[in-house]
Amino acid sequence: MKYKNKIKENKYTLREMKRQKRENALKGDGEYVFVNNTRGDLTLEKPPIRGKNPVPVGQTFVGDNYFLRMMKTGDIRLVEVLKPAQCERKEIMPEQKLMLDQPSRFTNQGQTEHVVPDNKAVKPLVENQPNQLNKKSTNTLIIEDPLEGVEILLG
Repeated sequence: MKYKNKIKENKYTLREMKRQKRENALKGDGEYVFVNNTRGDLTLEKPPIRGKNPVPVGQTFVGDNYFLRMMKTGDIRLVEVLKPAQCERKEIMPEQKLMLDQPSRFTNQGQTEHVVPDNKAVKPLVENQPNQLNKKSTNTLIIEDPLEGVEILLG
């Protein structure tokens, strides 16, 4: 007798979890005006915000960004954006933080750093001075066998 109550309790909690999962899958954001692009009536997977559910040929309806995926198949077309969807990421990273993602670069003078120059610190280009990049270095590294000491294991 005591196990019947546990089974019922588990069954109801499982139903509730499935219902919440279904709601989250169908949840959308924003408001968009779409038009039926097919040759027949279009039955939508979830009810639209405004409009009939079987959308007649050439008729419009208002839906959320959930329906944007139906544009890939060509079933509907986007006519107008009434209210855009809220962006998940609210903070935009400054350019200085994005510079860290760049790989290190080495020149004859050493390792270069990626920075965003300030407008005050930028010096105008003077073309009267000779270009220092055209100078040839006397020290060169010659590698005869680049794969020396590398073993290739085949599975």
